[in-house]
Amino acid sequence: MSIQAIAWAIEQSAVTDATAQLVLMCLANYADHDGCAAFPSVERLCRDTRLSPRTVRAKLGLLEKGGQIRRGNQKIVAAYIDRADRRPICYDIVMTKSERVHAERGAGAARRTGERGANDDTNGVQMTTERGAGAAPNPSYNHQEIHGGISADAESVDSTPEVDDERTTPEIIQDVYNELLGSRPGCIACRAMNPKFVRRLQQVDKDAKKACAENEIEYEPEEFWRLYFTECLKDPWMRGDRPNPRNARWKQSLKTLVDDERFLQIANVLLAAAEGEQQG
Repeated sequence: MSIQAIAWAIEQSAVTDATAQLVLMCLANYADHDGCAAFPSVERLCRDTRLSPRTVRAKLGLLEKGGQIRRGNQKIVAAYIDRADRRPICYDIVMTKSERVHAERGAGAARRTGERGANDDTNGVQMTTERGAGAAPNPSYNHQEIHGGISADAESVDSTPEVDDERTTPEIIQDVYNELLGSRPGCIACRAMNPKFVRRLQQVDKDAKKACAENEIEYEPEEFWRLYFTECLKDPWMRGDRPNPRNARWKQSLKTLVDDERFLQIANVLLAAAEGEQQG
């Protein structure tokens, strides 16, 4: 828990959306004294805020877009959770130095040796047991599995009206690809999309929605595409680790991974796994 970050989240005036501020305050609860390295899962934030998963994701996106939070050092999460497909996003709460000092004075908290604010580590990774991810190894996070059409965090959904993610589905596909594959040495990050490629992503989105409907599985874009690109990570060629002998400059791309043949191949694997879970 970070008293300083929570104090700042309460006192700041940049966030005028009450629900977004609630999410910010709960996120601050898992941060360091300077607001860094908070990585609770969406499911955990749902339990803390009593909001639905879609609302939590939308408000995180709003806070990130407004500059109140930003993506932090994802290697910190990797130090706690081995499986890449089960790692939540690590966020840093953006506080200026003067704001941190003010929050620390207001909170009346001093850093002591052994506290989470005291950095006795190396390589920027602080080995603590509480960051919001829980102490159990490889816990189940919010968007990792399809269980017969019910997302893994469906139990966290309450009667609060859902707020749609402000991103379009092509933008969601782009973001998830960049997060899981785009930063790999053998892959090309997708930074810009021309109208033709946007139309391709819109079509593959329709194909995914249709395939899920035919298998009586609820289609939630971010969950589906996170599973999709996680499946890509299992194959050396799809994750860019197998070079092209005819082209030394070749790198894997989002365009290649969503072509018709590739989509059918991967979607069939995901749907077969979901069907197996239903029968089990």
